[in-house]
Amino acid sequence: MSLKSKKHKDFIIVENTSSKWSLFIFQCDEIENYLEKLVDEGNNKIVLSLKGCDFIDSKGISILIHTSLRLHKTNGNLYLIDIPEHIKETLWHARSSGLSQWQELDSEEDLDLL
Repeated sequence: MSLKSKKHKDFIIVENTSSKWSLFIFQCDEIENYLEKLVDEGNNKIVLSLKGCDFIDSKGISILIHTSLRLHKTNGNLYLIDIPEHIKETLWHARSSGLSQWQELDSEEDLDLL
């Protein structure tokens, strides 16, 4: 996994530069540590691009939930953008549990509307 981040106004956008990747138990450590570091540094508006993500398992969902809950404690938020259609159903199930606290947007341009 090759992660990079960039600033967009008050947001930190995290992207995986791989064209195809998965957020699952065997590949989650890097992104989990990356997101935790951003939160620990005081960033409270974190955007995760899911462009190229082909699979998310329960460990991946737990990372999203954990990050969003940590951000809410500091009046922050986790935003998900560039969500592939086949991932949206998985995220819908996570939202229906009531645990998810993130916001889903179509693209980086939608951040300008917030």
